[in-house]
Amino acid sequence: MPVSPGGSFPQIADNRSRNELERDLASYVGGEDESELRTRAGRSLDDAVREFNAVLWKFNRMVEDITLEADEPDYDLLGEFHHPLRAVMLDANGKERFALEWVDFPVFAVHYVSQTTGSDPPSQYTIRNVHQTGKVTFNPRPVAPTTGNYPTARIHYFRRISLPSGGDSRLNVPAEVEAAIFKRALANFLHKMRNASEAAPVEALALDLKAEVYRLWRDYPDA
Repeated sequence: MPVSPGGSFPQIADNRSRNELERDLASYVGGEDESELRTRAGRSLDDAVREFNAVLWKFNRMVEDITLEADEPDYDLLGEFHHPLRAVMLDANGKERFALEWVDFPVFAVHYVSQTTGSDPPSQYTIRNVHQTGKVTFNPRPVAPTTGNYPTARIHYFRRISLPSGGDSRLNVPAEVEAAIFKRALANFLHKMRNASEAAPVEALALDLKAEVYRLWRDYPDA
């Protein structure tokens, strides 16, 4: 018997808003009511989020379905795309059937340069430059996928942790990851506002929390 979920997703209800995070950070130097100090605290928060984005996280796994077209090997990725996890082909009923082989682009450029011969379905995928062009390439190029058995490719990928842009926005991360990001931001902030010796104990705690969330949430890519 189906059971209804007990809570809403994503699970960010217990996370603090950007305004609350900035005030909490600024309160460590008695500046929670000073707009300039809250602004500086916000910059430290953003720096901490960027640092955490050097890692691929399980909670940032996403999916994009791409409908293949005849004689077209290249397709746009979603703008939030960060790094590939894996790719699979879907059959005409939308069911996942088999995985595509990931080929790193420098290898692809040497060994699979020719796109003159097509095939349905493709067996490999690569990405030339996520940052600059954001396109995925399938090999061999599709011939007539919409009339065949495998018209759709599904890309499992990682996105980044988004910076909380508005005052009421929240980090889209599990609560324990928010706590680790906050401690990293606090260490950054105290380095700026006080000195290295005052920031050192907080930095040590930040490293411990980061190691713990690594253990719980770090993931690894197909590529």
